[in-house]
Amino acid sequence: MKDKRAFTLIELLVTVALIAIISIVVGVSVGNLMTNQKHKNYDSFVENMEEAACVFMQNDNRTEGLCQAYTSLCDIHFKDLINSGLVKKNEENPMTGEAVENDYDSYVHVEYVDGERICTFVDRKCTDAYCQEKE
Repeated sequence: MKDKRAFTLIELLVTVALIAIISIVVGVSVGNLMTNQKHKNYDSFVENMEEAACVFMQNDNRTEGLCQAYTSLCDIHFKDLINSGLVKKNEENPMTGEAVENDYDSYVHVEYVDGERICTFVDRKCTDAYCQEKE
């Protein structure tokens, strides 16, 4: 006598395949969400660093003429921003996970275009394509 309550092999295989497909779709979606959030955090970090450097330039009276005479004065490093109290030592770059106090290579470049101060973050630590396309 045949038991009618059991599943056939085809039914089991279809169920396992559906579960696998759903798992893959959910996994990819969660991964994309995490990447998008990381990029948003990085954009916010960059904006904060640029704003802090612009404030630093203003507070330190580094003018357009001074920048033209001494271009190195217009590359604002994190140690300057930390020492001035505009950035916390433990501020972390979301893309590298490194505290800014340990990043001696990245900086904010300040230039003047038609009298307007433009601050641009230069990230020398991040190797992600997202960081590199921002520069």
